[in-house]
Amino acid sequence: MPISRRNISHSRVKNLSKLSNFKNPNSEKRIAESHNEFLAAHFLNYFPIVKSFQFQPLAFDYENQDEIHSYTSDFLVELETGKFVYIEVKEEKALYSEDFKSIFEAKRAAARQLNKELILITENQYNIPPRIDNIKSLLNVGGFWADDNISNLVVGIVKKSETIDIEGIAYHLSQFSREEIFKAIRILILKREIYFDLSSSELTFDSKVSSDTTQYNNAEFFIDEFVEFDFNKKPAKNEVKLFPKDMDIFPEKYKQEALAKKRYIKWVERKLVGKWTEKNINLLLHEIPNFGVNPTPCSRSIMRWKDAYTKGSRKLIALVPKHVSKGRTIAVSEHDEFIEHGISNYLTELRLSINECYKKYETQLRTNTDLEPVSYNTFKLRIDKLPKYDVKCAREGKAAADIDFNNYDEHCPPKRLYEQVEIDHTVLTVILLDSEYLFPIGRPTLTVLIDKLSHCICGFYVSYEPPSYNSARQAILHSIKPKDYIKNLYPSIKNEWNCHGKIENLIVDNGAEFWSTNLEVACENWMNIQFNPVGKPWKKAFVERFIGTTCREFTARFKGKTFSNILEKMKYDPKKDAVMRFDLFLELFHKWIIDDYHQRADSRFKYIPNELWQKNYLKSPVLKLDQAEEEKLENDFLCTEWREWRKGGIHIFNLRYDSEYLSKVRKQYVKEGNDKKQKILVKYSPENINTIRIYIEDLGKYIEVPCVDSVGYTKGLSLFNHQVNLRVHRTYIKSKIDVVSLAEVRKYVNDRVEEEEEFVEKGRKKNLSANKARSRYKSINSKNSISKKDNKFEDIEKSEDASPEDWNNFAEGLEGF
Repeated sequence: MPISRRNISHSRVKNLSKLSNFKNPNSEKRIAESHNEFLAAHFLNYFPIVKSFQFQPLAFDYENQDEIHSYTSDFLVELETGKFVYIEVKEEKALYSEDFKSIFEAKRAAARQLNKELILITENQYNIPPRIDNIKSLLNVGGFWADDNISNLVVGIVKKSETIDIEGIAYHLSQFSREEIFKAIRILILKREIYFDLSSSELTFDSKVSSDTTQYNNAEFFIDEFVEFDFNKKPAKNEVKLFPKDMDIFPEKYKQEALAKKRYIKWVERKLVGKWTEKNINLLLHEIPNFGVNPTPCSRSIMRWKDAYTKGSRKLIALVPKHVSKGRTIAVSEHDEFIEHGISNYLTELRLSINECYKKYETQLRTNTDLEPVSYNTFKLRIDKLPKYDVKCAREGKAAADIDFNNYDEHCPPKRLYEQVEIDHTVLTVILLDSEYLFPIGRPTLTVLIDKLSHCICGFYVSYEPPSYNSARQAILHSIKPKDYIKNLYPSIKNEWNCHGKIENLIVDNGAEFWSTNLEVACENWMNIQFNPVGKPWKKAFVERFIGTTCREFTARFKGKTFSNILEKMKYDPKKDAVMRFDLFLELFHKWIIDDYHQRADSRFKYIPNELWQKNYLKSPVLKLDQAEEEKLENDFLCTEWREWRKGGIHIFNLRYDSEYLSKVRKQYVKEGNDKKQKILVKYSPENINTIRIYIEDLGKYIEVPCVDSVGYTKGLSLFNHQVNLRVHRTYIKSKIDVVSLAEVRKYVNDRVEEEEEFVEKGRKKNLSANKARSRYKSINSKNSISKKDNKFEDIEKSEDASPEDWNNFAEGLEGF
């Protein structure tokens, strides 16, 4: 019987992914452990006969060779027929192992005892292009809706024409955009209201669709390959074909020397009378010309060359000098164990130099014996003869050795724009100034997304908060939404930033913010999350390369740049020399991305990002969001908390949220007996906690609830501001928390900000870390700079109590959210 569920977390070897589960959206576990499972899950989302499915269901026991083992299948599928099926996903090469058949049969027998079937599938069913690519494209519109007017017109045109290409449909519906038409067609194909052969070609505007939906097989499901697989068949061997060495492997001087020896042999063969003897050859030496070997060879040398030439099947390579074999072999001495011990000191993570290891060997030998040590060169030669991979493993670890010596598969590029988008954070190498008071506020953190197909930057977020869910969500939202603000805010920018639309797969590293529940819940209906294996940043190379380019080509030109190497820094003081204001930095960063990075060719002249985007956009447009979808996106990407529904509303962040409407809802929907235990989903924006959203299950909708705040304390207040105020409140007031005193504290803090800014402006205070904390309190970031929000609070009179003096104490230890 099922006994447990596996816990999956970060991995160095597995390609983990969190996928959308359209058949069971409330499933808590949506993690695929391999790329194969990731692909198979797309089919389970697509097959109409699949009612629901689970990733890594509860494990069960099976018996093999009188031993009990635990087994977790990759999927548990419920079909529309009511049948339950376990699925094991394997690569075909794994089926050839000696014990696979017996073990899998034991698992199948145990599954049948649970009244379920266990089937086996391989890449022969789920990884066949273009079918898998088309299914990915269709599922990207899952959960979306198309304009009914466009959908009805498309269906009418297809029925009238029976078969027509999508370009023809766009011609007939020229009053609508190509994006709207392509979106409607994908949704209609997914709903099986028009027919497209997924196995024929990639779905583009050149593809043909028809009205004959009877060609769909609604009972389609995976075939059990275990039944049909021939286990007696031997796997195809991937043998490496070896070729003999030739003359090209030798230096040019060795080739010339071999050719000269051959000419001597040929000349003697033509002139020689009698046998090849030393006496007969000596008679010819006074006539022999110089073919390039100085001095002229003696008869014994010529005879030796002729002997080697004959034994080598008269091939030129037999005459190449054997200099590589020269020198003495390493002799085994009486104190070999001391040498081995000295070498073992070299093969440690301390990474001692060869000289240090030799000294240790010499000291140990002289201390324990009367023997003379071998020379340093002999000792070094022993180390040089060791396999390089083993040395790298011992000194730097297996991961570093694998990077240098392992085989790497070719990068498989995505087929569509926004199919694979990478995201990462970095602290930029430049110190910026406050835009208003011109004091240094430190190095900002950049969160950036890049499209792998076009190499275009999708969006970014610059702030002074550490990497967090909020910084990730802001960058994601910036990537998905249109960049309409650019023309008005930055008129100097000449080109368009066309990158926006729905992301299919978000490729992330293993930072805490990417494993957060908030991101998983937010992305559930919007995109899949693919985790890069731990310690392998080269598998997420596009965003890593862009970050390097940004630091080398963009921030490096500014005064106030920082250096990673203290020797490069010398007497340069970035805090003193910083001249770049935050707002100007954002403007220049926008212009550099749009007018420079997107418009120029890469270093090898293979592509121009903007041209690549335009080319692929015409073929397969990115799925754009309408107004209703954008509102849903905003709501889904808010931060989430579960709170008890108590008297007086919702208590969170030491604040209370309530309204008359919420009271009415509470009276109507809170069940008797569950008043104190009932929990409710709360969503909020870290940038403004003046209101929250509460999900009412019986209504199936969110309602917005304001903070109970008679003095306007929370108006425009960010969560970080509030956390600082709470810390100040606890430290200096030590009394019951209420919004009036918090409002006073906030006034203290804001006054202190202004005072400190005046001090810095006059040159009395230059504490960079404190300035950075103040900049975070003022919510200095790319979004607020773009939207020009004002977060000042001026309604409460200043208290007579002493204000805090150290900003580092206020902000220290506050985590990102």
